[in-house]
Amino acid sequence: MTSDIIDKDSLLGSINVNSKSVLESIKSFPRKHLGCYLYNPQTMIPIWTANHPNCTIDIYIPQIYLQDINLNDRKLWGTDIYTDDSDIVSILVHLGVIRLIESNNGKEPYPDVKPVGMLPQIEPLDSDNLMDLLIVRVVITPGLKLWKGCDRFGLVSRTWGLHDGAGIMVDKIWWFREGLRDWKINGNWRDNGIVEK
Repeated sequence: MTSDIIDKDSLLGSINVNSKSVLESIKSFPRKHLGCYLYNPQTMIPIWTANHPNCTIDIYIPQIYLQDINLNDRKLWGTDIYTDDSDIVSILVHLGVIRLIESNNGKEPYPDVKPVGMLPQIEPLDSDNLMDLLIVRVVITPGLKLWKGCDRFGLVSRTWGLHDGAGIMVDKIWWFREGLRDWKINGNWRDNGIVEK
């Protein structure tokens, strides 16, 4: 879409990410909320979202998935704006938004995480209460010419060329206490509840 989205700094190995031109390019599109879906590591954002730049989707993440065991595959392409097939938990770690809950393999969460940009850091509410949902609102962006990876908070995102899908950028994050229990009991929303508009 734009030619200078990511420029390399003069410092070796340092990457300067500037997403302003992408955000400017989607301002003219109406902002609509397309719905929500319940995350699990095997699901992806529906491919048709590429037709909806500047629209939002809420991803409901059960707290049980906020563990580093889900980061092993490194399904993460880009920096700040990521491919729509990137794993959202990996994105949150890469942005420094969440600290990981200790997983079964005994690896400690990353210490002293400071979030990138304007997003707040989210701490797990209670590692014993797995009914809590972390809700992540993402904005759909156009695809980039180059998705540049980098190392942040111990997680290395991958570099990729042209991608046939869209991009996503984290906009807001909040906890929904007991949200998974409410969903199971009341059926207020359903898995993969996004409807193309």
